[in-house]
Amino acid sequence: MSGIGEQTVPESEKEASKGPVSKKSWMGFLKTLATFTGDLSSLTAPSFILSGTSLLEYLSYWYEYPEIFVSIPDGKTPLERMMNVLKWYICGINREYASRNQSYGTEKKPLNPILGELLIGSWDSSKGKVDITVEQVSHHPPVSVCRAVCEEAGIEALNYNPYKCRFSGRTLAVSQPGQIRIHLKKYDETYYFNLPNLTLEGLWYMAPYIELHNSTHIVSTTGYITKINYHGRGYFSGTKNSFKANVYKKGEKADYVVEGVWTGESKIRHKGEHDGTTFLDLRQLKPTPVTVAPIEQQGEYETRRVWRDVARALAEGDYDAASSSKTRIEQEQRELRKRERAEHRPWKCRFFKWDADNSGLRTAFGQFLQEIVDRGTWVWTGDRLLNPTADDDQTECVRGDSSSSLYDTTFTSEAANVSRNGSVSTDTSARAAAVASDTLPSKPSSSFPSLSQPRPQILCMLLLPNNFHDDLLCMIHLILLRLVHISLSLVRGWYDG
Repeated sequence: MSGIGEQTVPESEKEASKGPVSKKSWMGFLKTLATFTGDLSSLTAPSFILSGTSLLEYLSYWYEYPEIFVSIPDGKTPLERMMNVLKWYICGINREYASRNQSYGTEKKPLNPILGELLIGSWDSSKGKVDITVEQVSHHPPVSVCRAVCEEAGIEALNYNPYKCRFSGRTLAVSQPGQIRIHLKKYDETYYFNLPNLTLEGLWYMAPYIELHNSTHIVSTTGYITKINYHGRGYFSGTKNSFKANVYKKGEKADYVVEGVWTGESKIRHKGEHDGTTFLDLRQLKPTPVTVAPIEQQGEYETRRVWRDVARALAEGDYDAASSSKTRIEQEQRELRKRERAEHRPWKCRFFKWDADNSGLRTAFGQFLQEIVDRGTWVWTGDRLLNPTADDDQTECVRGDSSSSLYDTTFTSEAANVSRNGSVSTDTSARAAAVASDTLPSKPSSSFPSLSQPRPQILCMLLLPNNFHDDLLCMIHLILLRLVHISLSLVRGWYDG
């Protein structure tokens, strides 16, 4: 990428999709969800439900309030800085989990990033430039890693977000075993976050939206902890997108309580008080989209250039053209992967590596919460194409099995040699010398049948009605279908065993 250009909005968000979505098409999609086995992240969704924006770009949404991000170190005490971190976090989950609903009036499925996909951009702030780099380090399971830094403010953040999806009969449930960490250079403080579980509600009404569940924590090396409980709207009571955060120091009672909705206003009060004052009102804030180079100046694997044709077609409501463009990208990546396997050249990550021994989050959560979490995290290495000798311990990007997904992708070494100015080097030997192997721990073996085994879908299809005029009947049939599918899978597993 040659430089940062004008502040831009993704092509898919300039105009909501025009094409009408029929009830029959929507219910057909729900039928597909009900018959699908395994992680839904590998499911190819119909074009009418796609957002036209890659999942990779979603991580940039955390930083669309740059002034709040760079003001975190301004707190004079550890408690004030924890409050600043909490304010940034609420802004982040609002943009990460509600921005599509705010743009389209409904939730949309993001495009699955291709392996090695990049987003490189920045924001201007009162304290200096906030630079962001996002890289897709794994395709199946999908894992995106993001680093945002403002050198002048002395703040650096790194978040990575793997996720798994499953259909529960009424909602889509998503688990996110990733983490966020923020380091303040001046105070040598680090804040560790785990990520919330979420569900996609409203599927039966053709108006899906995200709701967060359970609880998450922010743990600081200063000893301050914030526990955030999420609540949604139930059948008879409750408020959509509500939360309650207790801020306290280890071993002490909560100092403050912050509660409200993470898509609107929240209030803060001292523990024991009934009335509070405004803590954050997102309705009064305007997000700032990330500034990236014009698409014509971007490297060929930068996200908006990769998905340009798909995004444009979706914005115009031309689902046939969107499907055609997406299929072309998928086919090109399959061919590149075959070539890579044949030449025994695994793809290496460009900006990040997996540090299996990193125990920062594990230590923090163990010390302050008595919770056991896994060791290991993704860490920043810098651009290894510009400085290949800076770190000889390189990480091979994770990939799934060849049958795992249409989107499973790899790059040739020619593709790997994309420089910051968007040019592609054909010097494959230089690239090979620049990256050394550092493989991730092998995945545990599974006793479950392969997802590529044939499934008894013909019998399941007999349970479905010919039309979907009765929503309640449709729900009952889908539940019955799922139960039969699970039962037959268990019988097959017993027989095979």
